[in-house]
Amino acid sequence: MAAPVSQSMIGSSKPALIYILGGPGVGKGSLCTPLHKQFTNVYHSSVGDHLRDLLAEDSSQSTPQSFGGLDHETFSLLMQQRQLLPTDTIVSIVDNALGEISDTAAANGVSNPIVLVDGFPRSLELAAFANARWGAPHVVLFFDCPRKLAEARFLNRKRSSDDSAEVFRKRYDEFERLNGEIMEMYGDVVVRVDTETRMGETWDGLHGRLSTLMEELGGTTSGLSQAT
Repeated sequence: MAAPVSQSMIGSSKPALIYILGGPGVGKGSLCTPLHKQFTNVYHSSVGDHLRDLLAEDSSQSTPQSFGGLDHETFSLLMQQRQLLPTDTIVSIVDNALGEISDTAAANGVSNPIVLVDGFPRSLELAAFANARWGAPHVVLFFDCPRKLAEARFLNRKRSSDDSAEVFRKRYDEFERLNGEIMEMYGDVVVRVDTETRMGETWDGLHGRLSTLMEELGGTTSGLSQAT
């Protein structure tokens, strides 16, 4: 078990957390963005995007704390090799991101932020560690998609120049190996979302299933039309 990390950065506007599970290419970010636009107090934090942004940071201007206690060289090596980062490193990095969202929400007068944490958690140890730190998530969305379609989407988007079929297979195999026990741990709070269908159909179904939940959590609609 990883060593405990320091006190949480989350401030008084403690967010309600919704975790988004799903393999590479299933459409996690594409579906989180409309939810963020639909509700004024819903925020989207992509763990993968955040890690890639950190990797691109100028190491001379950064501190080990920026990389969850790792030095920039070690962090870069693990990212480039597509290795899972240490549990306490990931929690520290996500905690900083949640703290920033909490501060932004407070500055905007939002006392009940809801955060979609996209691509988290990726292991059972990480899930248990996060639960001990922030409490259990209010809901866990499992974005499901057939492997062949997910691979086609992954290769089409190519977020990195070295994204390849081999990289997809490694990440997807890792996801399949670890996700079952995470889903079992969260049990009744898991909601399965079929992301095989067209974006409009998927959004309509997702919005219908989540509208009551968002209202229960204090979600406030922005007045924007639903994505199509």
